[in-house]
Amino acid sequence: MENGVTMFNYLFTVLVFFIYNLLTAVAANLTIGYLGLFNLGLIAFVGIGAYSYALVTKAGLGFWPAALVAIVLPGLFAIALQLITKKLKGDYFGIATLGFTYVVFAILINSEFSNGAFGIAGIAKPEIFGYVFRTPGEFLFFSTIVLVIVMLIVWKLVNSRFGKLMEAIRDDEVSVKVLGKNTNAVKYKVLFFAGAICGLAGLIFASFITFIDPYSFLLQPLIVILTIAILGGLASFWGPVLGAAIITSVPEILRFVGLPSSILGPARILIYAIILILVLIYWPKGLMGRIKYD
Repeated sequence: MENGVTMFNYLFTVLVFFIYNLLTAVAANLTIGYLGLFNLGLIAFVGIGAYSYALVTKAGLGFWPAALVAIVLPGLFAIALQLITKKLKGDYFGIATLGFTYVVFAILINSEFSNGAFGIAGIAKPEIFGYVFRTPGEFLFFSTIVLVIVMLIVWKLVNSRFGKLMEAIRDDEVSVKVLGKNTNAVKYKVLFFAGAICGLAGLIFASFITFIDPYSFLLQPLIVILTIAILGGLASFWGPVLGAAIITSVPEILRFVGLPSSILGPARILIYAIILILVLIYWPKGLMGRIKYD
Protein backbone atom coordinates (compact mmCIF):
# COMPACT_ATOMS: atom_id res chain seq x y z
CA MET A 1 0.00 0.00 0.00
CA GLU A 2 2.82 2.38 0.95
CA ASN A 3 4.67 1.62 -2.29
CA GLY A 4 1.50 2.34 -4.28
CA VAL A 5 1.06 5.73 -2.59
CA THR A 6 4.72 6.55 -3.24
CA MET A 7 4.38 5.65 -6.91
CA PHE A 8 1.26 7.79 -7.31
CA ASN A 9 2.97 10.73 -5.59
CA TYR A 10 5.91 10.33 -7.97
CA LEU A 11 3.59 10.36 -11.01
CA PHE A 12 1.68 13.35 -9.66
CA THR A 13 4.97 15.21 -9.13
CA VAL A 14 6.09 14.50 -12.69
CA LEU A 15 2.74 15.76 -14.00
CA VAL A 16 3.04 18.97 -11.98
CA PHE A 17 6.45 19.60 -13.57
CA PHE A 18 4.91 18.82 -16.96
CA ILE A 19 2.34 21.56 -16.33
CA TYR A 20 5.07 23.97 -15.22
CA ASN A 21 7.10 23.24 -18.35
CA LEU A 22 4.03 23.53 -20.55
CA LEU A 23 3.05 26.94 -19.17
CA THR A 24 6.52 28.36 -19.82
CA ALA A 25 6.55 26.87 -23.33
CA VAL A 26 3.11 28.35 -24.09
CA ALA A 27 4.47 31.78 -23.16
CA ALA A 28 7.50 31.20 -25.40
CA ASN A 29 5.26 30.04 -28.24
CA LEU A 30 3.14 33.19 -28.01
CA THR A 31 6.11 35.54 -28.16
CA ILE A 32 8.43 33.63 -30.52
CA GLY A 33 6.00 31.56 -32.57
CA TYR A 34 2.98 33.80 -32.99
CA LEU A 35 4.47 37.28 -32.51
CA GLY A 36 7.97 36.67 -33.87
CA LEU A 37 9.87 38.19 -30.93
CA PHE A 38 12.87 36.12 -29.83
CA ASN A 39 12.35 36.86 -26.14
CA LEU A 40 15.00 35.31 -23.89
CA GLY A 41 13.70 37.10 -20.81
CA LEU A 42 10.90 34.60 -20.19
CA ILE A 43 12.73 32.73 -17.43
CA ALA A 44 13.30 36.06 -15.66
CA PHE A 45 9.53 36.61 -15.67
CA VAL A 46 9.11 33.14 -14.13
CA GLY A 47 11.59 34.14 -11.42
CA ILE A 48 9.81 37.44 -10.78
CA GLY A 49 6.53 35.57 -10.38
CA ALA A 50 8.05 32.97 -8.06
CA TYR A 51 9.78 35.52 -5.83
CA SER A 52 6.71 37.78 -5.80
CA TYR A 53 4.54 34.92 -4.57
CA ALA A 54 7.12 33.85 -1.98
CA LEU A 55 7.69 37.35 -0.58
CA VAL A 56 4.01 38.33 -0.43
CA THR A 57 3.01 35.10 1.32
CA LYS A 58 5.96 35.49 3.70
CA ALA A 59 4.57 38.93 4.53
CA GLY A 60 1.35 37.22 5.63
CA LEU A 61 -0.95 38.68 2.96
CA GLY A 62 -2.43 35.35 1.89
CA PHE A 63 -2.76 33.46 -1.37
CA TRP A 64 -4.96 35.78 -3.46
CA PRO A 65 -2.87 38.96 -3.04
CA ALA A 66 0.28 36.89 -3.64
CA ALA A 67 -1.19 35.31 -6.78
CA LEU A 68 -2.28 38.71 -8.10
CA VAL A 69 1.19 40.19 -7.65
CA ALA A 70 2.85 37.05 -9.10
CA ILE A 71 0.69 37.32 -12.24
CA VAL A 72 0.58 41.09 -12.81
CA LEU A 73 4.16 42.08 -11.91
CA PRO A 74 5.90 39.87 -14.53
CA GLY A 75 3.45 41.18 -17.13
CA LEU A 76 4.34 44.77 -16.25
CA PHE A 77 8.04 43.95 -16.45
CA ALA A 78 7.43 42.40 -19.88
CA ILE A 79 5.83 45.65 -21.07
CA ALA A 80 8.68 47.70 -19.60
CA LEU A 81 11.25 45.49 -21.33
CA GLN A 82 9.46 45.92 -24.66
CA LEU A 83 9.37 49.70 -24.18
CA ILE A 84 13.12 49.76 -23.63
CA THR A 85 13.97 47.40 -26.51
CA LYS A 86 11.25 48.27 -29.06
CA LYS A 87 13.79 49.61 -31.57
CA LEU A 88 15.76 46.36 -31.56
CA LYS A 89 15.01 43.54 -33.97
CA GLY A 90 15.90 39.86 -34.33
CA ASP A 91 19.04 38.66 -32.58
CA TYR A 92 19.69 42.10 -31.07
CA PHE A 93 16.33 41.93 -29.31
CA GLY A 94 17.15 38.41 -28.10
CA ILE A 95 20.52 39.50 -26.68
CA ALA A 96 18.94 42.47 -24.92
CA THR A 97 16.26 40.28 -23.29
CA LEU A 98 18.92 37.76 -22.28
CA GLY A 99 20.75 40.65 -20.63
CA PHE A 100 17.55 41.41 -18.71
CA THR A 101 17.56 37.83 -17.42
CA TYR A 102 21.06 38.31 -16.04
CA VAL A 103 20.11 41.67 -14.52
CA VAL A 104 17.24 40.02 -12.64
CA PHE A 105 19.58 37.20 -11.57
CA ALA A 106 22.17 39.70 -10.31
CA ILE A 107 19.53 41.56 -8.28
CA LEU A 108 18.15 38.38 -6.74
CA ILE A 109 21.54 36.95 -5.81
CA ASN A 110 22.87 40.18 -4.29
CA SER A 111 19.81 41.49 -2.44
CA GLU A 112 18.73 41.05 1.16
CA PHE A 113 15.02 40.93 0.31
CA SER A 114 15.59 37.75 -1.75
CA ASN A 115 18.00 36.22 0.80
CA GLY A 116 20.69 36.20 -1.90
CA ALA A 117 22.15 32.87 -3.02
CA PHE A 118 20.54 31.09 -0.03
CA GLY A 119 17.10 31.53 -1.55
CA ILE A 120 13.74 31.45 0.20
CA ALA A 121 12.48 28.33 1.97
CA GLY A 122 9.15 27.42 3.55
CA ILE A 123 7.00 28.98 0.84
CA ALA A 124 3.28 28.61 1.47
CA LYS A 125 1.14 26.15 -0.47
CA PRO A 126 -1.88 27.54 -2.36
CA GLU A 127 -4.90 28.07 -0.13
CA ILE A 128 -8.31 28.71 -1.68
CA PHE A 129 -11.38 29.27 0.50
CA GLY A 130 -9.56 27.73 3.46
CA TYR A 131 -8.45 24.60 1.58
CA VAL A 132 -4.69 24.07 1.35
CA PHE A 133 -3.35 22.03 -1.59
CA ARG A 134 -0.63 20.12 0.29
CA THR A 135 -0.16 16.69 -1.25
CA PRO A 136 1.14 16.09 -4.81
CA GLY A 137 -2.30 14.85 -5.84
CA GLU A 138 -4.06 17.92 -4.48
CA PHE A 139 -1.46 20.20 -6.03
CA LEU A 140 -1.86 18.46 -9.39
CA PHE A 141 -5.60 19.22 -9.24
CA PHE A 142 -4.86 22.88 -8.52
CA SER A 143 -2.25 23.24 -11.27
CA THR A 144 -4.47 21.39 -13.77
CA ILE A 145 -7.25 23.94 -13.22
CA VAL A 146 -4.73 26.76 -13.80
CA LEU A 147 -3.48 25.06 -16.97
CA VAL A 148 -6.97 24.48 -18.39
CA ILE A 149 -7.91 28.14 -17.85
CA VAL A 150 -4.70 29.36 -19.51
CA MET A 151 -5.00 26.97 -22.46
CA LEU A 152 -8.63 27.96 -23.09
CA ILE A 153 -7.66 31.63 -23.16
CA VAL A 154 -4.70 30.93 -25.46
CA TRP A 155 -6.90 28.83 -27.78
CA LYS A 156 -9.44 31.65 -28.00
CA LEU A 157 -6.67 34.21 -28.54
CA VAL A 158 -4.72 32.49 -31.32
CA ASN A 159 -7.88 31.59 -33.24
CA SER A 160 -9.31 35.11 -33.08
CA ARG A 161 -8.77 38.12 -35.35
CA PHE A 162 -6.23 39.34 -32.82
CA GLY A 163 -4.32 36.07 -33.26
CA LYS A 164 -4.24 36.58 -37.03
CA LEU A 165 -2.93 40.09 -36.43
CA MET A 166 -0.13 38.66 -34.28
CA GLU A 167 0.91 36.34 -37.08
CA ALA A 168 0.72 39.14 -39.62
CA ILE A 169 3.10 41.23 -37.48
CA ARG A 170 5.46 38.25 -37.29
CA ASP A 171 5.44 37.78 -41.07
CA ASP A 172 5.55 41.42 -42.21
CA GLU A 173 5.29 44.14 -39.57
CA VAL A 174 5.84 46.97 -42.05
CA SER A 175 2.82 45.96 -44.12
CA VAL A 176 0.67 45.77 -40.99
CA LYS A 177 1.75 49.30 -40.05
CA VAL A 178 0.89 50.51 -43.56
CA LEU A 179 -2.64 49.21 -43.00
CA GLY A 180 -2.90 51.51 -39.98
CA LYS A 181 -2.55 48.94 -37.22
CA ASN A 182 -0.76 49.84 -33.99
CA THR A 183 1.76 47.00 -33.85
CA ASN A 184 3.37 48.24 -30.63
CA ALA A 185 0.02 48.04 -28.81
CA VAL A 186 -0.38 44.43 -29.98
CA LYS A 187 3.12 43.57 -28.76
CA TYR A 188 2.47 45.12 -25.34
CA LYS A 189 -0.75 43.12 -24.91
CA VAL A 190 0.80 39.81 -25.97
CA LEU A 191 3.95 40.32 -23.88
CA PHE A 192 1.89 41.23 -20.82
CA PHE A 193 -0.13 38.04 -21.25
CA ALA A 194 3.02 35.94 -21.81
CA GLY A 195 4.63 37.54 -18.75
CA ALA A 196 1.52 36.77 -16.71
CA ILE A 197 1.64 33.11 -17.81
CA CYS A 198 5.30 32.98 -16.77
CA GLY A 199 4.29 34.47 -13.42
CA LEU A 200 1.71 31.70 -12.98
CA ALA A 201 4.38 29.13 -13.79
CA GLY A 202 6.64 30.73 -11.17
CA LEU A 203 3.81 30.59 -8.63
CA ILE A 204 3.31 26.88 -9.31
CA PHE A 205 7.04 26.17 -9.11
CA ALA A 206 7.58 28.12 -5.88
CA SER A 207 4.51 26.83 -4.05
CA PHE A 208 5.10 23.21 -5.07
CA ILE A 209 8.82 23.02 -4.30
CA THR A 210 8.43 25.48 -1.36
CA PHE A 211 12.01 26.64 -2.01
CA ILE A 212 13.50 28.92 -4.66
CA ASP A 213 16.92 30.42 -5.34
CA PRO A 214 18.24 32.65 -8.16
CA TYR A 215 19.88 29.73 -9.98
CA SER A 216 16.43 28.23 -10.63
CA PHE A 217 15.78 31.06 -13.10
CA LEU A 218 18.90 31.36 -15.22
CA LEU A 219 20.37 29.74 -18.34
CA GLN A 220 19.61 26.04 -17.77
CA PRO A 221 15.83 26.39 -17.36
CA LEU A 222 15.84 28.85 -20.28
CA ILE A 223 17.35 26.12 -22.48
CA VAL A 224 14.55 23.80 -21.37
CA ILE A 225 11.88 26.37 -22.30
CA LEU A 226 13.36 26.96 -25.76
CA THR A 227 13.83 23.24 -26.38
CA ILE A 228 10.19 22.49 -25.55
CA ALA A 229 8.85 25.33 -27.69
CA ILE A 230 11.02 24.63 -30.73
CA LEU A 231 10.82 20.82 -30.48
CA GLY A 232 7.02 20.87 -30.26
CA GLY A 233 6.77 23.42 -33.05
CA LEU A 234 6.32 27.18 -33.17
CA ALA A 235 2.95 28.82 -33.92
CA SER A 236 1.19 25.55 -33.09
CA PHE A 237 -1.31 25.32 -30.25
CA TRP A 238 -0.53 21.65 -29.56
CA GLY A 239 3.21 21.92 -30.19
CA PRO A 240 4.13 22.98 -26.63
CA VAL A 241 2.03 20.13 -25.24
CA LEU A 242 3.97 17.53 -27.23
CA GLY A 243 7.30 19.22 -26.54
CA ALA A 244 6.63 19.45 -22.81
CA ALA A 245 5.59 15.78 -22.67
CA ILE A 246 8.83 14.67 -24.35
CA ILE A 247 11.21 16.93 -22.43
CA THR A 248 9.56 16.24 -19.05
CA SER A 249 9.92 12.50 -19.73
CA VAL A 250 13.66 12.62 -20.55
CA PRO A 251 15.02 13.00 -16.98
CA GLU A 252 12.51 10.46 -15.67
CA ILE A 253 13.72 7.88 -18.22
CA LEU A 254 17.33 8.64 -17.25
CA ARG A 255 16.50 7.88 -13.60
CA PHE A 256 15.91 4.25 -14.50
CA VAL A 257 19.23 3.95 -16.33
CA GLY A 258 21.02 3.89 -13.00
CA LEU A 259 23.24 6.94 -13.49
CA PRO A 260 24.57 8.57 -10.30
CA SER A 261 23.04 11.94 -9.41
CA SER A 262 26.38 13.70 -10.01
CA ILE A 263 26.13 12.68 -13.68
CA LEU A 264 22.36 12.77 -14.10
CA GLY A 265 22.00 16.57 -13.73
CA PRO A 266 24.68 17.58 -16.28
CA ALA A 267 23.60 14.77 -18.62
CA ARG A 268 20.02 16.04 -18.64
CA ILE A 269 21.02 19.58 -19.66
CA LEU A 270 23.43 18.17 -22.25
CA ILE A 271 20.64 16.07 -23.78
CA TYR A 272 18.32 19.11 -23.88
CA ALA A 273 21.00 21.12 -25.69
CA ILE A 274 21.66 18.31 -28.18
CA ILE A 275 17.92 17.92 -28.88
CA LEU A 276 17.64 21.68 -29.46
CA ILE A 277 20.60 21.73 -31.88
CA LEU A 278 19.38 18.68 -33.83
CA VAL A 279 15.85 20.08 -34.15
CA LEU A 280 17.17 23.44 -35.39
CA ILE A 281 19.31 21.67 -38.02
CA TYR A 282 17.06 18.84 -39.22
CA TRP A 283 13.50 19.79 -38.16
CA PRO A 284 13.41 23.61 -38.10
CA LYS A 285 9.60 23.52 -37.93
CA GLY A 286 9.65 21.18 -34.95
CA LEU A 287 7.27 18.23 -34.68
CA MET A 288 4.02 20.15 -35.12
CA GLY A 289 5.15 23.65 -36.06
CA ARG A 290 3.60 25.82 -38.76
CA ILE A 291 6.68 27.99 -39.19
CA LYS A 292 10.39 27.26 -38.98
CA TYR A 293 12.73 29.09 -36.68
CA ASP A 294 15.18 31.21 -38.69
